[in-house]
Amino acid sequence: MNRDIREEIRDALAAAADGWDFREDAENLLNAMGYVSDRGPDFEYEDADEFIADHPATNPNTQSERDFLANAVSANFVFQVTDEEIAQSAQRGLFDSGAFDKGCAKTFVFAAVELNGESYPRGRYAAFTREINKRFQWPSVALFKTDSGLITLAFVHRRANRRDADRDVIGSVSLIREIDPRAPSRPSRYSRGAVAR
Repeated sequence: MNRDIREEIRDALAAAADGWDFREDAENLLNAMGYVSDRGPDFEYEDADEFIADHPATNPNTQSERDFLANAVSANFVFQVTDEEIAQSAQRGLFDSGAFDKGCAKTFVFAAVELNGESYPRGRYAAFTREINKRFQWPSVALFKTDSGLITLAFVHRRANRRDADRDVIGSVSLIREIDPRAPSRPSRYSRGAVAR
């Protein structure tokens, strides 16, 4: 990664630490990372309850949904990135032939979620990420911000269901956990692994 991009990411993280609008801060951070899209919503949800109500899960009112709602202050879409945007950006290698499973959707949805605690263990972030992903047919990448300003980036690995081609199986969760935007060069906690549903 070249120095200019690292500085842009560092600046975007610093702005997110003190920012008032995490959806906008998340968009600026993603833009600095090379994810740019005009496919964003023209509205923001007032709170996480409204986000969940607008996008109900197939199996609603689970313990994980209640836990998400108890801890999420806000949840909003940032934007959708399709293969068209990625083909025009620095991220295009993801969709080159051989580098991408042709059975997967070539679109991602990015979401920004503010949490009311100062820090969370890996399993809670994974459960929150799954809670977002089970509501959509596309992979959803989540950016979380805690009360203390720590930022976590989380992604669920998905694959086509072998029995039902119209459904995906939500697999393991990868995340870069609790980046301190005021000291982003310190190693963050990266982890990947399956978490029980």
